[in-house]
Amino acid sequence: VNGSERVRLAATSGFGGRNPVPISAVQFRYENGTVVGADAIDVSTRDQRTVIDLPAADGTFAYTGAASSRSVTAPLDFEGSHEVVLPPGMRVSFPLFGDVSPGGYEKSVEDDRVHLRWDSLSSATVSVEYYFERDLLIFGGVVGVLAVVAVGGVVYYRLRIRRLERERERSGLDYEE
Repeated sequence: VNGSERVRLAATSGFGGRNPVPISAVQFRYENGTVVGADAIDVSTRDQRTVIDLPAADGTFAYTGAASSRSVTAPLDFEGSHEVVLPPGMRVSFPLFGDVSPGGYEKSVEDDRVHLRWDSLSSATVSVEYYFERDLLIFGGVVGVLAVVAVGGVVYYRLRIRRLERERERSGLDYEE
């Protein structure tokens, strides 16, 4: 947080309204490295927003937010660098299952947790869709089984058609003059 002692967080509802963002485990780190917790930070709900009054205008603010089982959306009210840390074992690399918006982020894996960092974002919403690592193995296994079944079906029908062609020839139905 640069130059702001107040942060407002609100999520948009499906009908264009605003809802306060439920947060917990708030922390603030001063520029000198000192970290304070919820006892030094005032969190309240006003005007359909979660309002956080920070102990200083410059530093690092962190909170834990609610997420669904496979996605998280975090509204941003202030300009600066931002980071999203995913639960252990989750990944975002495979495009069919994972997506990160906005782009321009740096990704690293530390202690089996994906860290997504943006150097500079302003008044946007960070949206992350993620998956378990094992989901790729399950998906690959299902695709592999379906491919084997499809190839087996094609081979079966090709053999069946050839057998029927031989039977027609033996019966004399394919006799040409």
